[in-house]
Formats: sequence, C-alpha cells, structure tokens
Amino acid sequence: MAVAIESAFPLFSPRLAIVDEHLTRLLPRSWLTSLAIENTSTEESDQITVIESPHQSDLMIELIKKLKPQVVVTGLAQFEVITSSSFLHLLQVTKEIGCRLFLDISDHFELSSLPASNGVLKYLAENQLPSHAAIICGLVKNKVYSDLEVAFVISEVDGISKALSKTVEVLEGHTAIISQYYYGCLFHELLAFQLADRHAPAERESEKTKSEEIIGFSSSAVSVLKDAELSVTEIDDTSVIHMDVDQSFLPMPTSVKAAIFESFVRQNISEAEVDVNPSITQSVWSNYGFQTKSSTGFVYADGSQALFNKLVICCAQEGGTLCLPAGTNGKYVAAAKFLQANVVNIPTESSDGFKLTGTTLKKALESVKKPWVCISGPTVSPTGLVYSNEEMDAFLSTCAHGIRIQLKYC
Repeated sequence: MAVAIESAFPLFSPRLAIVDEHLTRLLPRSWLTSLAIENTSTEESDQITVIESPHQSDLMIELIKKLKPQVVVTGLAQFEVITSSSFLHLLQVTKEIGCRLFLDISDHFELSSLPASNGVLKYLAENQLPSHAAIICGLVKNKVYSDLEVAFVISEVDGISKALSKTVEVLEGHTAIISQYYYGCLFHELLAFQLADRHAPAERESEKTKSEEIIGFSSSAVSVLKDAELSVTEIDDTSVIHMDVDQSFLPMPTSVKAAIFESFVRQNISEAEVDVNPSITQSVWSNYGFQTKSSTGFVYADGSQALFNKLVICCAQEGGTLCLPAGTNGKYVAAAKFLQANVVNIPTESSDGFKLTGTTLKKALESVKKPWVCISGPTVSPTGLVYSNEEMDAFLSTCAHGIRIQLKYC
C-alpha cells in the first residue's frame, strides 16, 4: 500500500495534494506543509505539496472545496463505509473540481466467507469506477505474516494501471520471480473459500457525467516511462530470457516451491526477529570499523533499484546533485529523472575503457554544488572491465572532503 501511494505522487506531481492523517506517515516528511491557502497557486509545478486532513469525509470534503487540490488520498471512518453515500459524495466533489481521488479501504476490507457490509464494494458491484478515482486496498486484516502485506490498486482506466505498473518498476525494480510466486501463494490461500461461478458477470455501466480537466501525468514522468526499458512493455510471446540480478523467467525449481510452502508453517514472527538493525550495525563495525550511534539512520529496500531511489530522494531533499558516470545503467538514470533529481553526467573516455578515473572525477566536481557521486563497481558499465583497488581508492580520496558517494556492487 505504501508503494502505491508513494508512486502515485511522482507520477502526477500535483501542485497540491490532501492526504488523510492516517496515511501521511507513508510519505516523505519534506512533502508535508502547513501552506497558506492563498499561496498554493504560486508553487512550482514540479514541487509536491501535501496537506494533512482529518480522517472524516465531511471535513475532507470541506477542505477539497476550499483548497481545490489536484490529488486526494483518503480513507473512510468505520461508520461511513457501511453505506455508499460518503463514497458517492467524495466522487462527486472531486469530479466537480477535477481532482484525482485515491480511496484507501484497507481497514474495512477482509477476505472472508462472511464479510462485513462495505458501501464501496456495493457501489463497485453495480457501477463503473469513474476515471478520476482509484481504490487502494492492503490486506491488513488477512496478514499471514506480521512483516508482509499484499496490496492492490483498482482502476478501470487501462492507462492508469499501466502507468502505475511502470512507475513501480522504475522506482522499485523488477519484482523477483520468487517474490511473485510467494505472494501468489498467499493470495491463493486467502481466496481458498471462494465459490466459483456463483454470480453471473455484471454489466458495467459507462461513465456519462463530465468533469473539469483532471491532472494528467507529469511531463518528466511521461518522458521517462516512454524511454525506459521496462519488462511490462514487452510482448507476451517474446523469446527473450532475462538474466538480471533480480529477475529470471526460467521455470521455478521444485525445491524453491517446496521451501515457499514450508514457510507457511511458521507465521508468528516477533518484531525483534525481523529487526535487521543489530546485525547491520555489528557487520559494519566488525568488517569496516565504522561505529554507529543511536541516532544513526538506516535505509532499507528489497533490491538495488529501490535502495538507489531512496538515496536519490535523500539527495534531492538535501538539494544535492547526483553525478553519474557516462554509461551508467539506464534504469538508474531513468529513475533519477523520474524523481526529478538534479543529474550531472561525468564523461568517460574510450582510452580508459570507459572507466571513471580520479582525475576525471576531480575535474567534473569542481563546478558541481553538493555532489552525490554514484559509482557502479567493481564491474564497469558498459564494457565489463573491473575497477582495481587502487582506482577505487582514488575515488574515495577525491570524495573525502564533504562529498557523498554511493557505491553499487555489480
């Protein structure tokens, strides 16, 4: 659920967004503001500004009417979800002002043979979801493990679904096949109670009402999603076999399938068991001699792509400039542009095997403000050469005085 919400904002880059107070914890703190109403129209188009709102639809609607945001992310109180009236009111108001609505129903959705009354689902059973609205649902009431959550987004606009899929791939990277299979098993088990062919397929009603112009995808997002090499854009019958670090379309080994099913045996995992901080702290100290403090922050991710993007966000929040050697993997360049970071390409020479040298790096950094240098190593992209220890020492020496450096192992 957090990924869906966080991915939607760079995709649309709203001038102003209103987010339910229960959901703002998922967003970067730099986005939140107490911006004065009269100043909202003067903000730069690429700056995301978020205002926190109460967890009640009538108060949210008052804010929407007064501030006229471009994106709204909200939930419903328990008493509001029993019928469809609150949801209908939100749909109507957001449509009138041309605002995109993302409604979170995670707290009110449960996969069960005897589900509670849900006005949003009743509406969806009889009506087509308007083009400006989408439903976000995390299966928080059907968790098999305390540290894992299956979530999905419902939209009846094909363009939105595809754009969100591409955005997640740009920001999070490819979902490893083992993870896809694991979540597939979870979802299958949660739906084991379903009765097939119980109801005939319902006819969907077409949207007839018109609304004001709704915010579209940002120009930077469109450019990146169009040019990036993404697996979701490939045709189904392609013969290409991917051998990326985190992706492979080879058949799943039987032993892996067995291990996944065996993992269901143990479900109650304590917070201490999933906390990776102590082991990381110990590893950093024992291997590199770096001592951490209680205030030391750790940045986590499921893969190298997601971790890189978290560091890009840190760079942007600091007002830094991301420095990438020529030939850097295109997915990292695309992600940095998507996140609207300041990017500077450092030239490399064929005579050096397109390696980045300490001399070239020092010269390039002379005119860069708050540089964050990103180096993929020890393998050089795109030639496949390897940086020596002396060459890596030269980078670190050049960046020793107040320059941030990111080392990506590949």
